Amino acid sequence: MITNVRILHQFSTVLPVTFSVLNYEPKDVLFFDIETTGLSPKTSHVFLIGLISFQPDTKEWQLIQFLQAQDNEEEERALLETFSAFAKSRTQLIHFNGSSFDIPYLVSRYEKHQLPNPFSHKSSLDLYREFLRMPAFFRQMPNHTQKAFEELTSYTRKDLLSGKEMIKFYRPPQGKYSEENLKMAKELGYKTFFWSLAYVDWYQDKQPTKEEAFDKLLGRIHPGAVVLLHNTSSTNGQILDELLTKWEEMGYTFKSLDQMP
Repeated sequence: MITNVRILHQFSTVLPVTFSVLNYEPKDVLFFDIETTGLSPKTSHVFLIGLISFQPDTKEWQLIQFLQAQDNEEEERALLETFSAFAKSRTQLIHFNGSSFDIPYLVSRYEKHQLPNPFSHKSSLDLYREFLRMPAFFRQMPNHTQKAFEELTSYTRKDLLSGKEMIKFYRPPQGKYSEENLKMAKELGYKTFFWSLAYVDWYQDKQPTKEEAFDKLLGRIHPGAVVLLHNTSSTNGQILDELLTKWEEMGYTFKSLDQMP
């Protein structure tokens, strides 16, 4: 599992007045959000959990991200266990639309892995539902997305891409698909694609040697290849520059999916 930590210097060490009225202490508060591979917990899984928490010893707010290093159930279980351990000492959970999606989704995944539910006996504040109680506030907004809330509250965040600008390609998670989700992707305007060249590079404790990697990747390359290389592989990190050079020497060029025939 990959862990990223960043200090949020723009956050005040004192919570807003609204939180004080609710008797929230910074050390008790945990903001969280999740990213999943789909909307249904029965057919998808969580791959990232982001947190914001207050560190009493340094009096700083930290952004912490727990991310799956490999796409498998063991990694998801480790992700859920890490979140539970972190949330254990917090009594107040704050989220955006988590009551409708994040919490029910996570509870289902905890049940799947036969792990204790970390949300019992904790207070929960859903910012989205709180905003719904303020009609005058909502009338100022073009829509009710998180981005619109951020702009209204003068929180500045620049996205490199928006949903409209992203190219509509769909690669089923783990390569698993059904006729139903392929049909749904097509109806939404997406083109489905798969890799055509891959090798076993995802086991952290059993990485291929440089020679083994070159044997697979140079011997199997072909025109129009869509190559799957896991960025968590130490071998891939070591050979990537040399590998791309060798492919160029073999006459290959590199293009994005929208440039392929």
